[in-house]
Amino acid sequence: MKDESTKKHTVHHLLAHSYSVYFILLLVGVVLDTINNIKIYGKSTKQYL
Repeated sequence: MKDESTKKHTVHHLLAHSYSVYFILLLVGVVLDTINNIKIYGKSTKQYL
């Protein structure tokens, strides 16, 4: 018989939680990037990319 706490932790739930956290942090990063228009690389360093 499976324990009740181990039923809740399936691969689907783990991946859904991981992708949700990733998506929320991505949105926070995009919002912070639009608010703080900070230049990390100048024009001289972009020529090598």
